Amino acid sequence: MVFTYDVANKFAPKHKMRGNSSAITHIDFTLSGQHLMTNSLSYEILFFDTTTGKQETRGGSILKDEKWASWSCTLGFPVMGIFPPAADGSDINAVARSPDGTVSATADDFGTVKLFKYPCPVE
Repeated sequence: MVFTYDVANKFAPKHKMRGNSSAITHIDFTLSGQHLMTNSLSYEILFFDTTTGKQETRGGSILKDEKWASWSCTLGFPVMGIFPPAADGSDINAVARSPDGTVSATADDFGTVKLFKYPCPVE
């Protein structure tokens, strides 16, 4: 579950964003801040509207052309190509997109840091 708070109102609780069936591992916001995406231990990619706190069940399609403020999620179309052959999905622990949006760096279970073109939908 993701909790949001109203910073301008003394951090008053705002929303509880529910939907992930396991622990959330990564979160990214759209450039506008109106949506966020979560990845979880059960390999879910969920999208939420930050203004309502509701899950966007069609987020994959309605946000497909959205610009993201950051990209640290290990799952999603722009990073599909970061996984080596026969990877089980847990091998990549961290992703960081460069500020100019052209390169991603990954850190894996083997102590390796790799650079990829961003987006990297295929290896």
